[in-house]
Amino acid sequence: MQDLHDSCSRNLYVSLLLLYKTFGRKLHLYSHPIILGFRKIPMGVGLSPFLLAQFTSAICSVVRRAFPHCLAFSYMDDVVLGAKSVQHLESLFTSITNFLLSLGIHLNP
Repeated sequence: MQDLHDSCSRNLYVSLLLLYKTFGRKLHLYSHPIILGFRKIPMGVGLSPFLLAQFTSAICSVVRRAFPHCLAFSYMDDVVLGAKSVQHLESLFTSITNFLLSLGIHLNP
């Protein structure tokens, strides 16, 4: 939670989690300064939940270093990207998807 935007509060983060539980990947918070989009990483990573969490965490670390102006966090096989506009989020997603594809990592739609 340390990487959340300065204007984000813990209450907003909790609201985000509740909204995600209700709406899943279709969640876009247009009223928030950062637009969030959800994608899933394939389950063929391994049988261990620990290794899966480490794998997605490593992906988010690379994304955070490459795009310091954007948000990236994960939980198990879910990766959340955040940007200040829908166009920026789409561009970010395309860049990250192409990078991961070059490494042989395919994202589920």
